[in-house]
Amino acid sequence: MKKAGLLLLMLAAVCFQGLAQTAKIKSCSIAPDNDDDMLNVKVSFDISGCQGEEGRVNVYFYNNATGKALKCYDHTYNTTDNCVATWATITPKYQSTSYSDLEIKIPASELHLADGAYNLYYNVAIKCGGKWLVVNDDKYVFDLTLWQGKATKLAVHNADRSKLVYTYGKCVVCLTWNGRCNVCMGTGRIYNTNNPCPTCGGTGLCHFCHGRGGLFTSSTISAPTKRSNSGGNSGGYSRGYTGGYSGGYVGGGTSSGSTTSKTRRTCPGCNGTGKGADEIVWTPNYTGTESLQYCSQCGRTTSPHSHRRAMCRVCYGKGYIN
Repeated sequence: MKKAGLLLLMLAAVCFQGLAQTAKIKSCSIAPDNDDDMLNVKVSFDISGCQGEEGRVNVYFYNNATGKALKCYDHTYNTTDNCVATWATITPKYQSTSYSDLEIKIPASELHLADGAYNLYYNVAIKCGGKWLVVNDDKYVFDLTLWQGKATKLAVHNADRSKLVYTYGKCVVCLTWNGRCNVCMGTGRIYNTNNPCPTCGGTGLCHFCHGRGGLFTSSTISAPTKRSNSGGNSGGYSRGYTGGYSGGYVGGGTSSGSTTSKTRRTCPGCNGTGKGADEIVWTPNYTGTESLQYCSQCGRTTSPHSHRRAMCRVCYGKGYIN
């Protein structure tokens, strides 16, 4: 009986203490956000023993060449010692909680860097229940190009030495820098009527770039691949790029041939459907009186019309681009 009572006390003590407070980062990524001028860091991690306790996930930024933290000068996105940082608060719901792609954003201008190209890295720390569970987990390296305080290019260094590159350019749907809807031409109405444009919802803004006129598209640069030489110099290499370009330097002798890396990407204009933006074809009315009917696609009662989706002008119906 005494042994049984002792075991029950030990079990109760373990249950009361709960799980040990731990956290483990599973993955991190960084990308520009097409909806605003933010850099978006996504962190996936598991955390245990912190149910109902408030915590935070911090992201710190560094110059990869010097290893020094970037300095903050306006006390907005900063640590207590005025280094650049951003964060998100968390409150785990369970004793063991998994977070998938927790978004932590920071404006590119808040890195406080002059216009130009930089090689940077960030790392992540997790604090919960007043205890640091993860400190400076790893180095996540990326290249960043800034112009007028905004990101124009971001290249993420992957573990296999390839790069995921985001480049800012003219919107592939409205095809202008003004961000106007390409159906109503920015008026928000169809053919001088009071009917709101169904593509932009009456805003007059391009539905794809949300009126910015430009957006980021992504591509992949494959890792450098070695190749053999028959002329006695083993220093040659071949570097393959997405889109079909391959170039290489061979220090002497005859190479065994170049390698070409070609990657299909989902069309950013139609998201893989091969179809363009929704277009309205209005039914002619020769009666001189107003005629209305309900349209299930528009979700409203309006003048008689039909909907048509022509071929995507970016991929020409294929759904992908090379």
